[in-house]
Amino acid sequence: MSQQTLTSLEPRLLWHHFDAVSKIPRPSGHEKKISEYLIGFATKKGLPTISDQAGNLVIKVPASPGKENSPTVIVQSHMDMVCEKNTDTKHDFFKDPIKTAVEGDFVKAVGTTLGADDGIGLSGALALVDDKDCIHGPLELLFTVDEEIGLAGVNKLDPSIVSGRLLLNLDCGEDGVITIGCSGGVTSIISLKCQVQKTPAGVKAFEIKVGGLAGGHSGRYIHANRHNAIKLLSVALHRIVRETGALIFLICGGDKHNAIPREALARIVVPRDKAPLLKEITSGTGDFFKSIATTVDKDLKVEVREFAGRPRQVWTKQSGLKVLRLLKTLPHGVAAVSRDMPGLVETSNNLAAIKTVKNGIEITTSSRSMVKECMDLAIDTIETSADIAGADFRNENRYPGWKPDPCSQLLCKAKEAYKISRGTEPVVQAVHVGLECGILIEKLPGTQAIAFGPTILQAHSPTERVQISSVGNFYTLLRNILKTLVS
Repeated sequence: MSQQTLTSLEPRLLWHHFDAVSKIPRPSGHEKKISEYLIGFATKKGLPTISDQAGNLVIKVPASPGKENSPTVIVQSHMDMVCEKNTDTKHDFFKDPIKTAVEGDFVKAVGTTLGADDGIGLSGALALVDDKDCIHGPLELLFTVDEEIGLAGVNKLDPSIVSGRLLLNLDCGEDGVITIGCSGGVTSIISLKCQVQKTPAGVKAFEIKVGGLAGGHSGRYIHANRHNAIKLLSVALHRIVRETGALIFLICGGDKHNAIPREALARIVVPRDKAPLLKEITSGTGDFFKSIATTVDKDLKVEVREFAGRPRQVWTKQSGLKVLRLLKTLPHGVAAVSRDMPGLVETSNNLAAIKTVKNGIEITTSSRSMVKECMDLAIDTIETSADIAGADFRNENRYPGWKPDPCSQLLCKAKEAYKISRGTEPVVQAVHVGLECGILIEKLPGTQAIAFGPTILQAHSPTERVQISSVGNFYTLLRNILKTLVS
């Protein structure tokens, strides 16, 4: 691993800001410190700022001399980051800076998510202010909050704080690609009450854990057949309950609605004489899961250990089976592919999280689609599963998709700028992730938009890393697009 520092990388203006941003805690819903950094930066530069009640922030940047009559461009990124860490990593995302390291052509974090999504986009926007060689018209640097929890911040954006109608979104990470469309999405919450009974005599408590999975962003990787830890745990537990008479008293797994669960665990009690059978089942199930895993999930583990302490109450067998049947029937994975854009996932579902609460369990799922009617069908399927189980169901944070416009003037200018930068044509695509563009276009009628960024691998997981060379390409393209828009 190289001892090279972030501030020695090129382009230095961008990496200087990313180094500073990486030291600032910025979980979703807690963007106060990063917002203060942005406002402080603008104040030092003598630039006006404006924010709305949700915390979204705009820095107004004047045009380069002689370019004052050019159209205003919105350069947009989000302040927050997904906060995931390995279980053996000690890190407080509300207090501690991200520990970064340079490894070949990549920057990574040590045991946590890196926050390149969208720290690189944010840093690129700030670099424009310092870049004396960048030629541009009037800029509105728009920094939104709570993007990683269902685009919540941009959903509450006061459209009066921006005036531009040309939008450059810096939150779509793949070198050589310009994005012109995305899926919409919705989060569903299922609450199921569990009946309890007194813990029977003659039992031992155990913890069953599924871990070592790759996880990752549920839009970018849902097509890759990565294992879902909650799904695997439900399969293993169902067999354990049937064959050993185990009773469950806790299930938890996953965390973020937009991340494929990497870990899940359950706590159970088993008759003492069934303990050897429990371990045999767990071992066999783990071997089976490994045999059907893709190489990215090669570190998959199913582990059992005795759990210290004996719970006073456990779920009844009937309640435990009801939970497991619900988990097994809830959809996860690709539901449909696009007929208009071959290879693009059109509709998908992510069984994202489960937690044990006071009266039972709460399950979070995330559905995505570029087609409203297909989104409605996905939601109906999940609601039907919940209804059969006798669970309560609700939706939240629904946001629209972004319909591609391959003939927009902004895209033509961006392709021209890309050819100047690279000498070739870019790949133009739509993506199966939620971007803020769809909401911004809805709030700002007449807006043309594109999205682009550097190559970020394994976003939303502790193996997240950003390709250094692609960051240079990204920033050069950003500068060239702004230049073409004033020429």
